[in-house]
Amino acid sequence: MRPELLLTILLCLSTAAQAQTTTASAQTSASATLPLDEILRLHQQLKQAQKPPAPEAPITATLDLLELSGRLLQDAVDLRAQFQVTVLAQDTWVDLALLAKDSATHLSALPAVEGGYFAVRDGWLRFLARQAGSYRFELKLYKKAQAKGRERRLELGFANASSAALFLQLDQELFELQNTRSSTRDSRGMVIMPKDQRFVLQWTQRPDAIGKQTPTAARRPPIESMIESAHASVVATLEGRHLIRVLYRLHFEGQQTISFALPPGQELRKVFLHNTAIPHTIKDNRLELTVTPTRAGDVSATLELDLLEHPGRFSLSGTRKLSFPRASWRINDFYAAVHLPPVFNYVWQSGSLTPVASTPPINFANQIPTPGKDLNLHQQLVGTAPQVQLRYQVDLTENYFTGR
Repeated sequence: MRPELLLTILLCLSTAAQAQTTTASAQTSASATLPLDEILRLHQQLKQAQKPPAPEAPITATLDLLELSGRLLQDAVDLRAQFQVTVLAQDTWVDLALLAKDSATHLSALPAVEGGYFAVRDGWLRFLARQAGSYRFELKLYKKAQAKGRERRLELGFANASSAALFLQLDQELFELQNTRSSTRDSRGMVIMPKDQRFVLQWTQRPDAIGKQTPTAARRPPIESMIESAHASVVATLEGRHLIRVLYRLHFEGQQTISFALPPGQELRKVFLHNTAIPHTIKDNRLELTVTPTRAGDVSATLELDLLEHPGRFSLSGTRKLSFPRASWRINDFYAAVHLPPVFNYVWQSGSLTPVASTPPINFANQIPTPGKDLNLHQQLVGTAPQVQLRYQVDLTENYFTGR
């Protein structure tokens, strides 16, 4: 046989063998089928990964809101401070100044903020965080005044805030404010506006009040009964139960009556006034209570309702409605932290409560575990029953069957 013919035959046999190998390899290669939603999600992730990184924010954090409220004392002012902070930087420690802190400023209570910390440095109370988001918290402080005869004066400095105001209660039979030109009055007291990032208070004790000031003699101006803030916690179980706790921070004068209309299907199990369980009676699905302040001469109290609801078991997908009692007093802010079964994904659908990044931490009188996925909600100026409806479906992330 000629060499040229032999070479041609060998080339043909090699090509056929390679074709058979390729066919066998294709027949034995693995394959998988994915739902269209998952393919679209993966495609979207790929597009996001190919995008150039977003430019860094020009600032790392902002103090959006500072609201001080309290009462004037003979030689000091007793205050409650509410803050709203926005952190823009992610995975980078942010150090944001809040309030000037000197020897005359005493912090009586600091909150526990998830992902946030407090420190005093260089004469300032500072907030530290490394996760982007919105943070709301409240702290209490006591500021002593400088005395000169009957005159008193104090200054409280704060960092640059988008909005800042001081609501001050005072007994006008005992004290007279000196810097009232730029102030107004509302239901929460005298509204003091800052100047050059400082609140300045100057007052004198009236001559006829010296030696006569006693807790029983001091009379505050009439104030509106209201709920400064309400904080709800809901734990939803797969078995179809909602464990609901709602803590109300009341602001009122003397002895008052407050009532709550319970949503249909909810059972009131316990009531706590000042963290102490008290007896209660439900009539026509309505709770009515007589409340008094925490201490004599005070204008605040805490009230907690412990409720149970049985809306039924979760399906593979559907909607879930959450409702809360309707109070007879106006509510400034209503916060709800909802803890849901982790096997589902949840999307806000409708309702007066809307999603927020976080809610203030609260110590309830009735302590229970709060497992599951967290959803934070908020509503301002509540006049009806707060409610929200969520849509849910089974979370199949990383739970596909591969067939291997």
